[in-house]
Amino acid sequence: MFMERYQQQHWGSSTHGFWQILGRTLRNLGQRIERFSQLAEQRRQLLEMDDHLLRDIGINRAEAIRMAKGN
Repeated sequence: MFMERYQQQHWGSSTHGFWQILGRTLRNLGQRIERFSQLAEQRRQLLEMDDHLLRDIGINRAEAIRMAKGN
């Protein structure tokens, strides 16, 4: 009886910790994927801007291409 209770307590808490870590890891991964998606969309939009709009934000076509490539 003592061993069964010990095993339940021991494995229960360690399993709970595992699920917390896994949940946190998956949440972080999801956030990174979302951020990557946002950056890709912003880079695509930057490349679609005409020269007049680029001048309005203070960059030229070459700078926009460089920024869109992530350099």
